[in-house]
Amino acid sequence: LQADLNRYSPTAADDGLWQDRVAYLRGSKAKEGSPFRRRYRALGDIVNSGVQYVGAPSPSRSLGDGYADFATAAKDRTTAVYAGVNDGMLHAFNAKTGAELFAYIPSWLGPKLSALTDPGYHHQTYVDATPVIGDAKVGSGSTAADWKSVLVSDSGGGGRGVFALDVTDPSDFGPSKVMWEFTEANDRDMGYVLGKPRIVRMKTSAPSATTTTYRWFAMVPAGVNNYVQKDASDDNFSRTGAPTIFLLALDKPAGTEWTSTGSSPNYYKITLPFDAATAVNNPTGV
Repeated sequence: LQADLNRYSPTAADDGLWQDRVAYLRGSKAKEGSPFRRRYRALGDIVNSGVQYVGAPSPSRSLGDGYADFATAAKDRTTAVYAGVNDGMLHAFNAKTGAELFAYIPSWLGPKLSALTDPGYHHQTYVDATPVIGDAKVGSGSTAADWKSVLVSDSGGGGRGVFALDVTDPSDFGPSKVMWEFTEANDRDMGYVLGKPRIVRMKTSAPSATTTTYRWFAMVPAGVNNYVQKDASDDNFSRTGAPTIFLLALDKPAGTEWTSTGSSPNYYKITLPFDAATAVNNPTGV
C-alpha cells in the first residue's frame, strides 16, 4: 500500500509522506493542519454501523460437543464493543474502560485511506456496516479449541467484500486472528453488502446418512452492484445485480484458496432467477 499512501489520490503526485499517513491513520496529530487535514478527533464517524456488545459465552447454550468447555474457558474474557467506522477501520473497544483493543482495516479499503488526510477531503464510505458476532465450531474435534467467537462484517457502501475475525479473546488480537476475507476478486457476484450477514449452522450430511453432520458458515447476501460487465465499446462499466446468497465456510484454513468446486468446496453460491432488464431500476441482493 505504500504507493497508494504516498499521495492524496490516485491522480495526485507522489509526496513521500506515506509513513506520516500511517501515523495519522493511527491517531497521530503531529501533522494535522500542515500538511494533513485537521480532525476534531481521531475516531471517524459512525453512520450506518450499529454498535455490538459481546460479553462471555453462555454455557447454557447447547451448540455441540466441546462448546460448554469453550464457554467455561472464555468466561473471564474482556467484554468488548465493536463498530464499523468511516475512518477505514472496524474498531473494538474495552466495554468497561472505553480503551481501544484493536482496529482492523479490510484490504480492499487500502487504496482509499490516503484521502482521509487530504485537507480538501469530501466524505466517503469506508467500514459502514454493523458487525455480526457469534460462536461457531471451526475445528473437526469435540474440544474447547474447536470453537471460536467469530466476527463477520462487510463494509456497506465502502466496497465489495466481507471479512471474518477470531474475537474469542479481543484483548489478544493479532494478524493470526484474521480468519479470511472474501471479495469480488474471489467471486464477481460479490457486491456492496447492504444486508446483514448471519452466522449459521447448516446440516451437511445426506438424508440417508446414519450420522448427522453440521458445518458453520457466514451467510452473506451478495448486495447491490454485484456483477460487473465491461462494455466492449468503451471503458465504462455497466452494473447489474443478480440476487445471490453466499455461504462462506468458517472452518476454511487461513491462506487456502476460495473454491466452490471440487471435492472440498469452502463456499457455496445460491443464485436466484435474474432478469437483467429490471435489475437496473430494481436492485436486488439487499
